[in-house]
Amino acid sequence: MNKNTTRDKHLSAIRLCQDLGFEVFINIILSYPGEDIEDAEMTLSLVKETNPDNISVTGSFPFLAQLSSGSSGKRDGWMLNGADIQ
Repeated sequence: MNKNTTRDKHLSAIRLCQDLGFEVFINIILSYPGEDIEDAEMTLSLVKETNPDNISVTGSFPFLAQLSSGSSGKRDGWMLNGADIQ
């Protein structure tokens, strides 16, 4: 997803929130283009290590380009129709 962050940054933020008494909600998107099984395992290990109060897990399912549109492209592993390309 190119969020320019690290597991350690997430761990520190979660721990800080927990130490301050905040409930922690983690939202995870699995199978994002470019991610592999090691990425998923690292994410799940973070969840196990931090034991958040709530968690939501969804899967990423990119929209495929409409072949009949005649204008399609690919960006960051996603197939896009011509209107989506910038």
